[in-house]
Amino acid sequence: MSINPAKKKSSIFLLKNQTVPKDNYYTLGHELGLFSKLQFIPLLSHEFTNQDRLRFFFNSDIGNITKTFFDYDIFIITSQRAVESLNQQLEIVKKEVDQGIWEMIVNKPMYTVGPATKQVLGEFGWKNIKGGESAGNGSILSDIIIQDIKTDYVNRDKTVKILFFTGEVRKDIIPVKLNKQLEIDLDEMVIYKTVELGNVYENLSESLSTSLSKNLDGTEGTPWVIFFSPSGTTSTLPLVRELQTKKKVLVGSIGPTTKEFLLENGIRCDVMAAKPDSDHLYREIANFNESEV
Repeated sequence: MSINPAKKKSSIFLLKNQTVPKDNYYTLGHELGLFSKLQFIPLLSHEFTNQDRLRFFFNSDIGNITKTFFDYDIFIITSQRAVESLNQQLEIVKKEVDQGIWEMIVNKPMYTVGPATKQVLGEFGWKNIKGGESAGNGSILSDIIIQDIKTDYVNRDKTVKILFFTGEVRKDIIPVKLNKQLEIDLDEMVIYKTVELGNVYENLSESLSTSLSKNLDGTEGTPWVIFFSPSGTTSTLPLVRELQTKKKVLVGSIGPTTKEFLLENGIRCDVMAAKPDSDHLYREIANFNESEV
């Protein structure tokens, strides 16, 4: 990824909550030195739910629960917030169960969407992660699960049992597609809920003001605003649309669904990541900068 030293650096504003404990957009952005400023604009607050149930699910010795992890063949998790909720309880469970049980837990097939979520799972210790970078969305992940079940469980007498760790609000793509094409038992466990923050517009407007001034006086390039999802961004659309019309901001999208959402709301995407990760996003921005010199 080349960086043209003659090109003025710009600020970049990422419309997403910063992932903990590590966010690749932050880490790689600073390593590359592409931007004069990199700032996250939080959109949502997250609250972990069903934490006792989640703990008992993996360690039934300490609580009463109808089904435990022994009862399922496959896990699905598609959100980094769900992973954070899951791993928080598993940190406790790891200290409570013997090594044999722990190995059974982390070796369960875990299907996930995108490289970032896969990385967080892997860093925690999950060993049998499927999907990840080869599954950019829920529909593709569903296709992978369907193919694997048809291949790996073809001679099985019992129905394949799947548990989907999810948020309070989620799309129906995965459950609908799996239930339509497979004879399975699919359960869900809600382990976090999301609330949209009410000050997103104000935060973005205030954060952009300094960068817009620096762009006006010629000390910085045009600032970037990056959309990662339609969720929580509605209040920002009039501001971004107005600034883009005046050629005061550049807009990026993490993928085609978000790009379509922006286009439907009158906002043009200057770049779109070929894959939903930091490397592909910053590569597109670097290429755009090169083409504009």
